[in-house]
Amino acid sequence: MSTIRKRGDKWRVKIYKNSVHKSKTCSTKAEATLWGAEEEKKMRLQS
Repeated sequence: MSTIRKRGDKWRVKIYKNSVHKSKTCSTKAEATLWGAEEEKKMRLQS
């Protein structure tokens, strides 16, 4: 599950699944949501 939070004027996405951490800072909430969903899908397929 990804967590999306606003930090100043940017959006930070954090993902933690199966002891793997990933994070990214995005310009828009839509971009952050899309990246989070894509990364979660990749992590799910690798398991």
